[in-house]
Amino acid sequence: AAERSERVVIAAHVAAGITLHPTRIERAAAMRAEHTGGLLKPPFNASRAAAFAELEATDVEVVGVGFRRAAQDIVISGLGWFSVITNGPVALRVRAPQGVAVRARDPLMPHIDATRGNAKFTGARLVHP
Repeated sequence: AAERSERVVIAAHVAAGITLHPTRIERAAAMRAEHTGGLLKPPFNASRAAAFAELEATDVEVVGVGFRRAAQDIVISGLGWFSVITNGPVALRVRAPQGVAVRARDPLMPHIDATRGNAKFTGARLVHP
């Protein structure tokens, strides 16, 4: 068995109006409860957020091909996709509201070079170095 990769680069491909809020899974439920309708602005009002409270996990295995090429895309219906760039095998768990499809596919834009010129996530927006 190949040794698991410890480094993974995720390139987000979402609409310009979407702000990403990465957090640890241990903090996710509290963050959603505290910030829905404020910091977190789903495409519906806060009263409908309860219908999306349960998250389903989808496990994805990716075998990376190096940091100059995306290995696989993870598509989250209605949101966009995330290109996974890594140098070996990696197991990812993607959580989305129940009923929202999550699937893996071959990369739509495979020629992503994670070794240079990438934006960095600052918590509010992506900034190019």
